[in-house]
Amino acid sequence: MSRLTELQARQGRYRLCATPGCTTRIYTGGQLCGACYHASPEGIAEDNRHSRYLYGRRKEQARLAAGTPVPALHCSRCVHWENRCTMGFPDGIGTFAEDCAAFLLPMTMDNLLHPFHQDVVQDRLERAYDAAGRNDPAHPQHLLYTNVFGELDAKGIHLE
Repeated sequence: MSRLTELQARQGRYRLCATPGCTTRIYTGGQLCGACYHASPEGIAEDNRHSRYLYGRRKEQARLAAGTPVPALHCSRCVHWENRCTMGFPDGIGTFAEDCAAFLLPMTMDNLLHPFHQDVVQDRLERAYDAAGRNDPAHPQHLLYTNVFGELDAKGIHLE
C-alpha cells in the first residue's frame, strides 16, 4: 500500500466527540476532544493538579536560585525521595511535604526533631480531615486522607 493510501485510510477512521452537540473528529482512542475534556470535571481536576505542580516547581526553582536552605518540611528530606518521589506523588516537589501523609524523615543523630515534624504534619492532616467532614461515617471518603487538601481547595476552605 502506498504512503498516500495508508494516510487516507488512517484519516478515514474517526469518530465524533462523545459530548452531545460537539462535531469534532477524534482519531485517537479517546472519547472526548481536547476542548471538551478540559471542560469536563476530570479535565478541570487534571489542569488544577498540573498548575499546582508547576507552582511548586517554580517555587522550588526560586528557592534554589536565591540560595535559601532547604526547609525542615521538604520533599528532599523524606526517606521516600530519590531525585523524585518514590511513592509516586506527581506533585512531590519542595514543600508538598507539608501536605503529604507519607512524609517521613530518616532517623539520624542530626535529626533529633523527627517526632516533632511528624506530629506537625499529622496534626495538619487531622485538621484538614475534620474540616472536610470526613469524620462523619456518611461521608463517601470516611477514614481516607487521600486528597483531603484537594477537597478543601474545591470547597474554598483554607486551614491557615
